[in-house]
Amino acid sequence: GFKERIVVHDLLGLGPPYDLFLPVRDEEHLALSRALPVQLSRLSEKHVDADVIEGSIVSLSLAGAEIHARPAPPPFANLRLRFAGELARKAPADLYAKVLESNEAEGRFEVRFTSFSPAMVCGNA
Repeated sequence: GFKERIVVHDLLGLGPPYDLFLPVRDEEHLALSRALPVQLSRLSEKHVDADVIEGSIVSLSLAGAEIHARPAPPPFANLRLRFAGELARKAPADLYAKVLESNEAEGRFEVRFTSFSPAMVCGNA
């Protein structure tokens, strides 16, 4: 950590004479016909908080999701997600995510996945 506040910037490219730029990430979220029930736990450092929040994934992209839950966690919160209900038996692995945007009044927020079980990628979870 830093003792004093620092300024952080997103590096998207280098101008002249290099003219090199990263591709723009514009991942479309696909609305789900049926919400996926999840249990959310906040992470503090490497520890999982005991409080569990029930929520639903309502849209997905390759890198993230929109989730509805109350209370909605604040931006930059780190979360552990576990599928709930019947889906928990089919996909028992944990997903980890960071909250990007949060609308606490509406109980919805967007996350970017940061880590998940390799079994989920292979379709074996």
